[in-house]
This record gives sequence, structure tokens and C-alpha cells, in this order.
Amino acid sequence: MKENILIRPVLVIFLAVSTIAGKSQDAQARHINMIDLNVFKDGNRIEINWTTDKKEATNYFEVERSGDGEDFKTVALVMGPDPSKKDCDCYECFDKINSGSDTTYYRVKHVDSNGGFDFSSVKMIGLK
Repeated sequence: MKENILIRPVLVIFLAVSTIAGKSQDAQARHINMIDLNVFKDGNRIEINWTTDKKEATNYFEVERSGDGEDFKTVALVMGPDPSKKDCDCYECFDKINSGSDTTYYRVKHVDSNGGFDFSSVKMIGLK
């Protein structure tokens, strides 16, 4: 009986370490850097554009907007990658200007093919 008591804690520790290591590898595999996230006013709309460092990990992007920089809502889905743009991992979308707000915040959510996701930094734009 004492042998079983000693074996089980070792097995539990091994499984816990294996699970943590697996999650760490998955996070590294899907991590993507968003480069040059830009938000600017273009006439009567907002243009949001960005580039990434690798496209093979990308399923799609969700562009999110917030009036306070904390509560974000999805305003656009952008599929990726575009096979016709072999030399550039460039993406863009447009949003309508919210006339009731002086400042709007945007961020981009990257979703990989396994359902994992990362967020870009938050960008603010003054509208008045």
C-alpha cells in the first residue's frame, strides 16, 4: 500500500508539468506579432490597417471598437491570409465614424486555426 501512495503523487506532478509545458508550447506556436497597427480618419470613415510577422498561424482577425477603451465590441471580421499577397502580410478594414463620441479605441484580435487568440495593442483616435 505504501508504494501506491508514493507513486500517485509523482504521477500527478508529472502530468501537471506535462500539461503546463504543452500549453506553453501551444502559446508560442500561435503567437503572432502585429506590426504597425494604424488607425486614422479617412473622410467619413475610419481606416484600420496592420501587418503581421507570420501568416501561417492566422485563421482570421476580429477588429474591435470601444468608446471607453475597456468594453470592446467586434465591428469587422477580416479573413487571412490572402494567398495573392505573398510578399505582404497586410490587412485593412473600415469602420463608420461614431458621431456620438469624441474618442474611439480600436484593437485587433488575432484568431489562429486552433481557436487560440491574441490581442494587439489598443489604438486611440480623436474624432473632433
